[in-house]
Amino acid sequence: MELQKSANNIQFTSLEEYARLHPEAVSFLHFGEKQFYYSYVSEDLQNPAVLHEGEKRKEYVACVKDATCFSESEVILLDRQHAYHEFKTISCLRGIAECCDYRILVKDTLEEYEIKVPKMSTKLAKGVFLSGLFSENYYHFVFSIIAKTELLDFVPNDVPLLVDNNVKKYESYQSLIKICNTAGREIIYLDANVSYQVGSLYLISLPFFLAPNVYPGVVDKPEYTQFDIALLKSFRNRILASVSKNPDLPKRIFLSRRNASSRRPFNEVECQKLLETYGFKTIYPEELTFEQQVQIFHNAEMIAGGSGAAFTNLLYCSAGCRIFMFIGYKISMSFWQPLVCLNDAHYYRIHDRNKAELTQSNHPYDIHNPFYIDPDDIEGLMSQLAIKKVCASVVDSQTVTISVLTYNSSKTVLETLESIKAQTYPDLNLNICDDCSTDNTIKVCKKWIEENRDRFKDVKIATSFQNFGVAFNCNRSLDMCETKFLKEIAGDDLLAKDCISRFMQYAQSNQIPAVYLSRIKLFGGNLAKIKVFLKQFDYSFFALNPLEQVEYLILEHNVVPASTAFYNVEKLRQMKLRNDERVPALEDWPKWINYLKKGGVFGFLDEELVDYRVSNGVSTSDGINNRFLISNLKFELLYRVPDIMTRDEKTIDGYVNKLFDHLFRGNQMTALQKKNRKHIRIMQRLVYLSSVLLLIICFLLYLLLVRR
Repeated sequence: MELQKSANNIQFTSLEEYARLHPEAVSFLHFGEKQFYYSYVSEDLQNPAVLHEGEKRKEYVACVKDATCFSESEVILLDRQHAYHEFKTISCLRGIAECCDYRILVKDTLEEYEIKVPKMSTKLAKGVFLSGLFSENYYHFVFSIIAKTELLDFVPNDVPLLVDNNVKKYESYQSLIKICNTAGREIIYLDANVSYQVGSLYLISLPFFLAPNVYPGVVDKPEYTQFDIALLKSFRNRILASVSKNPDLPKRIFLSRRNASSRRPFNEVECQKLLETYGFKTIYPEELTFEQQVQIFHNAEMIAGGSGAAFTNLLYCSAGCRIFMFIGYKISMSFWQPLVCLNDAHYYRIHDRNKAELTQSNHPYDIHNPFYIDPDDIEGLMSQLAIKKVCASVVDSQTVTISVLTYNSSKTVLETLESIKAQTYPDLNLNICDDCSTDNTIKVCKKWIEENRDRFKDVKIATSFQNFGVAFNCNRSLDMCETKFLKEIAGDDLLAKDCISRFMQYAQSNQIPAVYLSRIKLFGGNLAKIKVFLKQFDYSFFALNPLEQVEYLILEHNVVPASTAFYNVEKLRQMKLRNDERVPALEDWPKWINYLKKGGVFGFLDEELVDYRVSNGVSTSDGINNRFLISNLKFELLYRVPDIMTRDEKTIDGYVNKLFDHLFRGNQMTALQKKNRKHIRIMQRLVYLSSVLLLIICFLLYLLLVRR
């Protein structure tokens, strides 16, 4: 896509204003005014949320002569000097949100904007514009685009529909268009790399708007998401009338995101297994036809799952339906609440309790970041609503899940997988947990799995849309596990042939621990390097009692061979033991401390059951050296000197980042880490020193103020 015309020469204008300037170019086939609505999220079980009046918007169907439109964009070029973008006419978004029309409006700030137009162009005689921003997303496709078809009757039947090319990829989209295209109009698919000059372009007003992206410092508000409720009711009734009813479908459903997206990962399996005891049946929306999705949602009495596009189907739920949505941040903005109000349903949002104190203005997390739902919160809500369990949870206690943790492991992961395949223990599940590798790791794994799929009872692959660190990757490994026992292994280490068999024998004979460990065998490095690594592992540590072990880990260093860890997942979940993601590159050290503090004990098998590669691995690759060092600083503040700082995450992050950037400089610290393994003590002393200096400065300021 090449730059053809700058927005400096193009003025955005409203359609009404352009019609006044050029009455011959615009004719309105329908014009009226509609009330839009929004809703707050209410966590008060006695006082559910209600609809509030928002903007009064113009509802129109217009025909514009000789206009230019684009795939996946709301921008309409009216002529060489004027453009139309309906988002820019929304009062409550003006000055607070970018239109973020990435396809065409590539730059949009308060100061300036810039339009890029595809170099290739084609001419069409006429068409109804049914493209738009984020059209590949089911939520946006339904509410921003296809719902417009409620006004298609104002357009002559011989006018074709102009829709995005990516609509072809989804059966649900095709089904929706078929239902809504009652006149049997021709469908023309728009290419993303082409601009379309249309002789008679028919435009239909938006029935929904959402702030695509607010400017920095702007707090999200519920009124930034508004719906034309009357039009959506009409659209809903049309869809329901076209789909047959099926009362035999499950009344309680859990929507799995496992195969749908790598964004917003959470402890889905744990939540799913718990909800199954309340009679919820797991469904995978992406595996269902559009008709089946509508039937299931309309028939359900309770719907639960992680926030995602599948909840778009709440449009079709019945009155009184209870919605349980898991989400990882607490803000007042609601994408779903107006739909719940439209259908007289009940909405319950269960969020990450650890982040509950964060306000809108200081929230450091992206909407798509991972989160953790406390099972106690689910059970507490079920108790409040008097929802009883219908069955006991069943856990597979014979199958062992092996999770391979990868990050740019394409050169070594085949050896790891072959060592897993060679296990003498028969009943295995295999999970691949990749933390956004930039090499061919996933491609290599998929090819190997195709050839060895029959070795395992179940295989799953999880990827990330960004690199979150090994602590997150281990938490995701735990969350994905559906068996009682779990063995994690890095994508460059190896398992001895009888590793799983020996751990299972030991775990069944000694059922108290949740964490079992063994000796490791080092390989892959030169003799001098192996000698250095050997000094890190002092197996006499396991002869100490738990209190002595905690003291050792805090005051000395980490001697626990994490690569050998074998977990009783059931016990870990009962203890609510997870990796501390505040220290993203140190997945094990904080975990051992927290495990022992919670009353855990280590089971130690005095055998070499894991081969540990002495080289740059999952947690020490060059690309995350700085993250490793920052994690060490956070560990110092959170676990060794907790009295110096509060445990507030934002404070810790700000302090550590500033200390790292201004005192140490990344390159110097990286060099220090390579030269000297004593960097932890050095950093600890620097933290103490900086804290003392801060106290002295505060004391001097106090004396100065007192004298004044």
